[in-house]
Amino acid sequence: MVWDARHSQGFESTKIRYEVLSYLARGGLDIGCGPAKVWPHLIGIDSQKDTALFGIEMRPDLVVPDAGRLAIFSDASAENIFSSHLLEHIEDWHGALREWWRLLKTGGHLVLYLPHAEHYPRIGQPGANPDHKHDFLPEMIVDFCGLAFPDWSLLECQERAESNEYSFLLVFRKENPGSGHAE
Repeated sequence: MVWDARHSQGFESTKIRYEVLSYLARGGLDIGCGPAKVWPHLIGIDSQKDTALFGIEMRPDLVVPDAGRLAIFSDASAENIFSSHLLEHIEDWHGALREWWRLLKTGGHLVLYLPHAEHYPRIGQPGANPDHKHDFLPEMIVDFCGLAFPDWSLLECQERAESNEYSFLLVFRKENPGSGHAE
C-alpha cells in the first residue's frame, strides 16, 4: 500500500495497538497521538499540525509546538513512550529521541512505529507524504540508539509490510545503568 492523504487519516497506530499493549500497560505518553491515542490510558501529545495540513481533527490531552522538546515533563517521569509515524516529521529526530529517552523511566519502553523506507514512497517520490523530513530503515534508529544511549534492550524489531502496512516496529526497554545493550 502507498500512503495517500485521502485514505490515511492518522490512524496508523490502530494496526499495532494490540501488539504493543503489553509494553504500554503501565501507562505513559503517546507522542504524536493524532486524532486518537493508541490506548486511552496514555497521555496524548500532539502539535495538531495535521489539522492545518490535511484537515484532520485532533483532540490530544496536551498540545505542544514541538514533540522534540517536552520540558513540561521531568527526567524519568514517563512509564513508557509510544510514537507512531511522527519521527519522520521532526527535523531534529536525534534530538527528539534524546528527549524521549530523558523522559523514560528505567524499565520503561520506547515503542516506535515508523514508515519503512523500502515500503513507503521516499521523500520527493510520487505518493510521498509532503511533510516528511526523513526516510527511515530500522537499523538507522537502532544504530543511533547504540551510540546515544548506554543501557537498553531491543525487544522487538519487526518489518511490517503485509496488507495495508508499510512500516516497522521497534521496542526498546531502558535498562539499569551499566547493563549495556542487548538485541
